Amino acid sequence: MKKLLGVSLMALSAVSFAEGYSMPQGLTVGLGYSMGTLDVDGGSDFDLSAVQFRIGNELNENLALRFDYLIGLGDDSLDLGDGDSLDVELSSAFSLFLQPQMNVNEKVKVYGLVGFTRGTIESKINDVSGFFDSEDLGTQEESDTSLSFGVGVNGNVKDNIGLYGEYVSYLREDDYDYSALNLGVTFGF
Repeated sequence: MKKLLGVSLMALSAVSFAEGYSMPQGLTVGLGYSMGTLDVDGGSDFDLSAVQFRIGNELNENLALRFDYLIGLGDDSLDLGDGDSLDVELSSAFSLFLQPQMNVNEKVKVYGLVGFTRGTIESKINDVSGFFDSEDLGTQEESDTSLSFGVGVNGNVKDNIGLYGEYVSYLREDDYDYSALNLGVTFGF
């Protein structure tokens, strides 16, 4: 994941050498792909992907307010033996961020994120071995709210169209952490 973030940052930096476009001011919307990791304390890591929708508004040149919504795309499984598995997925997450930001040049902006996230993680144990009467032994959802933070870079590629890459720690709980590398496109209005 660190290599992918490094490559993304280099690609966005290359945008800064293209000619003639300025960073959008005001309202922006974005669509991205989120490559997340659920790190369970004393347990396994689960790779959870999601679609990221975001909308933000610049309050001034150095500060923006942003809302993110993540919808899980699929689950990751842990083999429990005998064909049984634990399936885990991000159902959804809502985030509200303050985004301090700084223009590196006319086309590239670096930013931090600090805010709160409300997210729901779903887990399900599947009994395919036939030991129990049902293949689905139940689904459990856990919803938590957590302080969130991150860093990112946004680069304009044409008029009010930009690309972004960011790392965000969405949920930090006593027994698990959920963080993600997000890559996507923004549109300024």
